Amino acid sequence: MTSIPTRLPHRPRAILFGATVAVLVFAVAGPVTAHPAAGRAAADPDTSISSDGKIATAPESAVPEGSAGYPGDGKPGGDNEPHGADRSPTAAAAKPDGMGTMSVIPPDTRTRVDPTTVYPASATVWLTRTTGGTTREWCSGWMYAPDMVATAGHCVHGGQGRNWIPSDEIRVWPGRNATSGPYGSCTVRAMHTVLGWSDHSNPDYDYGAITLNCTIGNSVGWYGWWWQTASLAGTDATVSGYPFDKDVGTQWRDSGHIDTNTDRQVLYFHDTWHGQSGSPVYQNRPPGSKACSGYCVMGIHAYGTDQYHPRNAGTRIVKKVAENLRFWRDEN
Repeated sequence: MTSIPTRLPHRPRAILFGATVAVLVFAVAGPVTAHPAAGRAAADPDTSISSDGKIATAPESAVPEGSAGYPGDGKPGGDNEPHGADRSPTAAAAKPDGMGTMSVIPPDTRTRVDPTTVYPASATVWLTRTTGGTTREWCSGWMYAPDMVATAGHCVHGGQGRNWIPSDEIRVWPGRNATSGPYGSCTVRAMHTVLGWSDHSNPDYDYGAITLNCTIGNSVGWYGWWWQTASLAGTDATVSGYPFDKDVGTQWRDSGHIDTNTDRQVLYFHDTWHGQSGSPVYQNRPPGSKACSGYCVMGIHAYGTDQYHPRNAGTRIVKKVAENLRFWRDEN
């Protein structure tokens, strides 16, 4: 596999620091193992770390290679539904200072997603961050359970030598569409990433998740996901999220195919921009597909082009990533 040098995350310079639902049953190969702080340097870089201080090894799962998605019940949540979303007036957001490096590969072939109330657009989320009384665009993500969002690691933790993004500053908006928040928003209960990102800022481990204080996924649905050891080169894929260079709070997507992959990343010529970190890299897989059918994610977008690689990149969902996604969903 091709080796990729350290790359700048897909975020602005200003924040470089910082219905039937299938039930999946999995077997635990052993107990969850805690890792004292003193032993972190030698720990597996896929070791889970959460904002509540828990450091643990996710158990191996007997469920093979994927998890099913769910289209949601389509109801708005909030006031009249038991999903806990905040249905107060939709907040406005400003653009962060500094746009960073462009990662649109001309020509720009992105198309706006409108409406966003149709699955899977409804399950694609916009993250905002409020500091000093100002709300700004932050990242993208995707629902993968009623109360879980997958995103890039740098959207929840600043990486080596830095800290967690304060959870009370982040708000999650499923299916946001400019000034319309059709499903309201949710606050954050916990954040998760792995030691490979939090302690080493290694791009191969730039993935994470957010546990919400709501179950809005029951309304908007959630993506499925899958992993495979075989090459993903040539696989049809779409990247969808919330770029900073477009109107605030609008969702955009681009489709094509995976150009190549490494052991831990997928690389593609899809057009993206800062703010799309955490976006799903997904495929609509036909019924009966192995591991996952329907809208299924294979990677988590995280990086723009650089002087070494004229392609955008996402963290590939491999077995260890899949185990952590399950662990965060089921144990936190």
